[in-house]
Amino acid sequence: MNGHRPPRRSAPTFSLSPPKLNGGNQKHGDDDDDNGGTIDQFPGGSPSIKAELEPRRRRMPVAEERPNCPVSRRLPCAPLKVIVVMFLVVVALCYLFSQSQTLKSPAPSGDTAVLGDIAELQLIHTGARLDPQLHWQGDPALGRSFLLGPQVDGLGQVHIQHKGIYRLHIQMTLLNCSSSWPEAVHPSPTLVLGICSPSARTISLLRLPFQNGCLVASQRLTPLLPGDVLCTNLTLPFQPSPNADATFFGLQWIHH
Repeated sequence: MNGHRPPRRSAPTFSLSPPKLNGGNQKHGDDDDDNGGTIDQFPGGSPSIKAELEPRRRRMPVAEERPNCPVSRRLPCAPLKVIVVMFLVVVALCYLFSQSQTLKSPAPSGDTAVLGDIAELQLIHTGARLDPQLHWQGDPALGRSFLLGPQVDGLGQVHIQHKGIYRLHIQMTLLNCSSSWPEAVHPSPTLVLGICSPSARTISLLRLPFQNGCLVASQRLTPLLPGDVLCTNLTLPFQPSPNADATFFGLQWIHH
């Protein structure tokens, strides 16, 4: 009250550095324990300081955080697997399709799409022969003859309808023949099977002489085209047997 002012009191100061502990020469390996004890023993320590220092204790060394070799980026596996599976499926389907085409024999279209062209013909016996050409017919009503694909015209000639490789077979027995008389006949009788039309494809396919007997038989494979006409000739004046067991002519389509 006499005008004397009281002395100002200085504000208390606090040090944030942890107090030194006894045994300051301890090894650095115990730093984590010391720091933990310092924080807990710090008078009036703030929780924010604890939260700031706690991650430093748990942080791994920088050298251990980074791997020695870079990690390569991996491509997504799902799309790659889908592509591989689709490729294998396509390959399998192509293989199965090729196998089915190989095993399945291709056949001409039309009524003969299943079996292919086939025919078994019988001889038309007309009595005395005036020309060497023989006349054939195919009709189930005759017994053993039939036609599936090829056509027979009024002269008994066989017309091919589809291109392909055919198996031809023929057998013929001479009428009123004995085993001895063909040797005494000159020239000896001969059976000829061939393409007689068109003229550009005329060729002999089978030539069978009756050398020492009354029967000849043979077969062969040959390519034929649509429009080919097959004819058979027998040397005059010999007569073929009209018996269907002794004389017949047939063909069968087997491949393109």
